[in-house]
Amino acid sequence: MLDPANTDNFFQQEPTIVMEEAAASEGASAQTTEALTPIIPINPVKPIGPIVLPRNAVSGRYRATVGSYELELRVDLDGSRPCNLVSGDFYTVAGGVKTYYGSFKSGPLTVTWGTASVAIRGTVTTTWVTSYNVVTITIPRTYILYPRGNATLIFYNGAGSAGTTYVSPFESSYFRTVRLEQDYEAGTALFGSYNTGTLPHGGTVRSLDLVSSYAEAGVQLVVTGGTDIVPMIEAGADSVWTNAELEAAMHHHFSIVSDSPQWQTYLLACKSRHELTTGGSTLFGIMFDYSGTSQRQGCAVFQSQINSYYGGAGSNDANRHTLYCYVHEVGHSFNMLHSWDKSRPHALSWMNYDWKYDQLHGAGSFWANFAFQFDDLELTHVRHGNRNNVIMGGDNWATNAGFGTGELRTDITNPVIENNSGLALDMGAKGTYALGEPVVVELRLRLRDLNGKQVNGLLHPNYDVTKIAIKKPNGSVVTYEPLAEHLAGPQVVALSEANPSLTRSAYIGYGKDGHYFDQPGTYILKAGYYTPEGGLITSPDLKIRVKSPLSAADDDIAELYLGDEQGQLFYLLGSDAAHLQKGNDALSQVLDQYADHPLSVYAALVQGVNASREFKSVGSGKKVTVRKQNVKQADELIGKVFSSSGRGVGVDSITLNYAMRKVAESHLRSGDRKGAQKTLDELRGYLDKQKLAQHDLRRAHARIDAVLQG
Repeated sequence: MLDPANTDNFFQQEPTIVMEEAAASEGASAQTTEALTPIIPINPVKPIGPIVLPRNAVSGRYRATVGSYELELRVDLDGSRPCNLVSGDFYTVAGGVKTYYGSFKSGPLTVTWGTASVAIRGTVTTTWVTSYNVVTITIPRTYILYPRGNATLIFYNGAGSAGTTYVSPFESSYFRTVRLEQDYEAGTALFGSYNTGTLPHGGTVRSLDLVSSYAEAGVQLVVTGGTDIVPMIEAGADSVWTNAELEAAMHHHFSIVSDSPQWQTYLLACKSRHELTTGGSTLFGIMFDYSGTSQRQGCAVFQSQINSYYGGAGSNDANRHTLYCYVHEVGHSFNMLHSWDKSRPHALSWMNYDWKYDQLHGAGSFWANFAFQFDDLELTHVRHGNRNNVIMGGDNWATNAGFGTGELRTDITNPVIENNSGLALDMGAKGTYALGEPVVVELRLRLRDLNGKQVNGLLHPNYDVTKIAIKKPNGSVVTYEPLAEHLAGPQVVALSEANPSLTRSAYIGYGKDGHYFDQPGTYILKAGYYTPEGGLITSPDLKIRVKSPLSAADDDIAELYLGDEQGQLFYLLGSDAAHLQKGNDALSQVLDQYADHPLSVYAALVQGVNASREFKSVGSGKKVTVRKQNVKQADELIGKVFSSSGRGVGVDSITLNYAMRKVAESHLRSGDRKGAQKTLDELRGYLDKQKLAQHDLRRAHARIDAVLQG
């Protein structure tokens, strides 16, 4: 009989006496009655096979505490795009205080998949010195209806002696968890999502936003509840952000900002444009890390500029570029460089530029093949890089930034054996500088092809198309890293016989690594420029000398100029930010005590440009106050710069052009067109006396004319 409790035989009827009698009766009847044919054929019931439950993945994050040590273990063997690695971070815990101890990461693993468990064995590299660099990890393979098993990790030395065992309960399917705070400027909104199948693409069709894009990489972004609406007034009446204002706004609105390593980052969605967005270039995004020793903490995206450049708000092209800019800029917070900086210009990655890829492979090729993901080595970095290599506020930008095995950052000091690019790069500067004096170089991209050539005009190092290597007096070589990474659209410039070169000046005295020229001695500089075809041309070596102070005044000014806050003010050309007040005080001291010293011109430049523009600050209760422009002070300070430059002890002509145009714009905003005209006439007369190439002079005059034309 059918036994409801007997689930093993649920679909099997037991033969019974009643069934046998019925069968015999049917057989007897068939001898005297014509056989009946069933209307519907009856198929025998087939037994259902055993139901096999899938097993849980073993990849993810595990955590254990043994004594005073806490282990965060990351296992990456199955699931989406497995890296086939394990890694981990150790912390010490004492008296309620947790301190980072060190990290480890495996090489190739030996993995044995059993029915009930997986066994892992491999050699690891550690950030601390130890002979116990072999690990074994065993993880039960549980069914999906059951919790995931503990990962048991044991360290061994080369002789096979076992060290500490860590039994680590499963914590998360994500390898990293990062808190994300997002603010937006009044008049815009945070970006939602984009369906990757809307336009030609590579990869699979799915709906992606910032959070899900990182989830695919194994990183959990936890959006905080601290979202602020940033008043448009913080960008000024002209709806233009300066770097200084953005940096100040981030410090006031980023509620979880800290001058220490932490798994949290910040994104500001802007409606107003950036001051570097002009008729010739469009800035889409910036990664911030201006202050303190903890870098890579936040970024801004200029959404209105993206929309206007790519077909208008709501267009499919604008939407995919906005998503791209969000993911790209936050990627810098994880210490991920641009693809070409890692010798991977052909990478189909969030960290490449679509237009740079298209220059190598043809128009439209990036988006046609892009799968909306990071490349494999970036995935390894963000999941398994040592904690300080990845965490916001850890290693400085571009230090231990996820290069592959044997892969180094592009070295612009390597000699170019043959240059058939049709272009040449030059770099110039003063021969000698006083200690503490801001170092400014002039970059010139020259045409060598008589047929002409289209180039990317973003020559300033801020845009990462041009790099500058600095060999210090002690022999070490570093690459200049600007405080802000600028994500911009291409600035296509046609070089021709009538317009044979482009020239830009760049302050390179202070950047992400602090002051680069902070000791007397001889420095050797070399610049590199990425051509549209992906090649790297370099300038001849440029030698400059930083002199030791010759007087007490020289020594005092060097001390006043070499602070971190002062370096940031030189880079930003001024700021009212409260956290830079000590730097402003030092510059004011130079102007007060050493007004006649030649080096005081640099303090006048910074504070004069800052006075020429209004500055928005956020105080208690996040109330916005506006410091109005001070035309009189700007006139006085930039007038000092102008007169010093006329005597040959001031600033270069490109910097002076910029500063005096800022003063003229200040006059115009105050309704003083006559004052603006006077300033620009003085500038025009000065430039006409300089030994400038005719096309450079025409370009300078065009910038002057543009001020009066609005």
